[in-house]
Amino acid sequence: MLLPEFRRFQEQTLSRLDLLNQMSNVSTSLEVRVQTLSDQHRNLTQELTQLRDTTTQELDVLNDRSSKLQKKNKRMEGRLASLERGLRHRQGQGSRQTQRLSQEQGESLSSLTLELQGQEGRLDSLEAQREELLVGLRGLQESLREQDLRMSRLEGRLGELLQGNVISSRGSERTGDPLTSNLTPQDTAPPRRTQASRGQSPRQDTQTYYQPQPQANIQPQPYSQPHPKPNFQPKHTKDRRMRTRLQPPPPHPTQPPSESQEERKRLGERGQESPRPGRPQQGPKPQSVEETREEGEMERRRGDEVWRRSEVTRTEMRRGEEERTERRRGEEERTQRRKEEEERTGRRKEEEERTERRKEEEERTERRKEEEAQTKRRKEEEEMKGEESQIQNLLQLPVRHKIPLQHIPRTEATICNVDSMLLFPSASSENYVTFSRSFPALPELSVCLWLRVDVGYVGTLLSYATEDNDNKLVLYGRNSSSSSSSTSSRATLDFVVGDPAYRELPVDSVLDGCWHHLCVLWSSIQGRFWHYTDRRLTSAGSRFRKGYEVPGGGIVVLGAEQDSQGGGFDPTEGFVGRLAGFTVWDRVLSPGEVTGVATGRGVPRGVVLELGDVDGVHGEVQQVACECLEHCS
Repeated sequence: MLLPEFRRFQEQTLSRLDLLNQMSNVSTSLEVRVQTLSDQHRNLTQELTQLRDTTTQELDVLNDRSSKLQKKNKRMEGRLASLERGLRHRQGQGSRQTQRLSQEQGESLSSLTLELQGQEGRLDSLEAQREELLVGLRGLQESLREQDLRMSRLEGRLGELLQGNVISSRGSERTGDPLTSNLTPQDTAPPRRTQASRGQSPRQDTQTYYQPQPQANIQPQPYSQPHPKPNFQPKHTKDRRMRTRLQPPPPHPTQPPSESQEERKRLGERGQESPRPGRPQQGPKPQSVEETREEGEMERRRGDEVWRRSEVTRTEMRRGEEERTERRRGEEERTQRRKEEEERTGRRKEEEERTERRKEEEERTERRKEEEAQTKRRKEEEEMKGEESQIQNLLQLPVRHKIPLQHIPRTEATICNVDSMLLFPSASSENYVTFSRSFPALPELSVCLWLRVDVGYVGTLLSYATEDNDNKLVLYGRNSSSSSSSTSSRATLDFVVGDPAYRELPVDSVLDGCWHHLCVLWSSIQGRFWHYTDRRLTSAGSRFRKGYEVPGGGIVVLGAEQDSQGGGFDPTEGFVGRLAGFTVWDRVLSPGEVTGVATGRGVPRGVVLELGDVDGVHGEVQQVACECLEHCS
């Protein structure tokens, strides 16, 4: 029994050992594979590092090339833009006057249109005010009509009351009524209103009451005779707006007779018969004087209110008339001021045109003088060349035919304001000059120097770079032989002020291997630049960086163009030749000052940088001390 179990256990153990062996083999193979993978990973990491380094270097090279290409593209775009501006300027010269005339006509038409619109608005406002005044006047007329009606009614009532009082007083005298016999006409008559009782001026007194004469000795008349009617004399005041009519209106034909009329008829029929004693004749019951007075007072108040309203209306009309007068006067003053302003503007324009013409005349005169001087210099040079050729011919003769030469003394120097000369033997990235000083902030500047070019292009004369822009101020002459994009044979000098804005300056006349004086002037206040060659105004322009200011604190380099601040020089952009008398001013020199610098008559004020401030001469550049240009070889 134990043997088979042992065998079974042995087999299981062997199988387990085989399994363990296989697992160890697998783990060994896995370790080998892991080691292989780690080696491959290490190799890949190294390769990637090398690839990254090479890629970074290539990207840096590409970035430098792309930056240079971008700069060149900017310059080319600037040149194309300047060409387009030139073409547009030439095309627009013919139509400027027409455009100016059309603009002036449009402005005059617009001003006339505005004035017409203002006049129409004023007419509309005046029409509206007129309508309001008409409405107010109509209301005032209606109120006056109502007042007249009320006054006529009140006068009728007063007339009837006065007639009744007279009749009753006469009857009382006949009958001896003690109640009425003691009353005098002054007692029965309504009290007369005076100015003191009303507290008004005579002009405002528009009501007049009838006051009968004293009738103390009135004799009784027969009843057959009608009683005389009181004489009502209407009194008109000077004010036509409030008229008082005291004459009672005639009774209407269809109106029944009043009690006083019936009583008069009855007494006339009875004849001379006196009334019964002890029974006094009673007339119609008259209206009380107080009520009449109150009605008169009410009517007077209404008249005063109408007068006050009319005064307010007149005051408003007067104010409106004054406002219209003031408005009209203000319009006339504004029109006068506008005319005066237009006259001043016209005079200013004429003065500017005269100034421009004067400057052009001066420039033409200066140019004519320069041409005469150049012609004279050319003749002298031709004479000197002729004398040299004669001397050479004499030198070529045999010894027996030679004439002894006499010693010619050295001419005195005249241009003695150059300080020193810089010699650039070749175009190289190592040949450049730096300064110990920098520029201040320059809203205006003038750069003047003497140069003698030894190759067929000018190259870079001046390069000023800051941290944010490496082309803040550049005088750069392109090498046409190294630029495949340049097809023009004309030699130019790029005058850059705050890249990418620049102007092209013609420099064909300075490529003859002789000394020439060059001055470049710029003003941000006027937005103009001027280019002088040998005291002659070669080119000028406007609308160039107006309001811009060259910042200070940068690096100034002569003879090489900076692609980065203080470096990035390109050998194809270097200057080859001689420079002397380099000076920078912080203002715009006058034509007379430019001529004085070119002829050696001192150095004007306002210098910010000159050759005496040179700090480093690099490469093969040489600085030669020579105060006079004639002594600089």
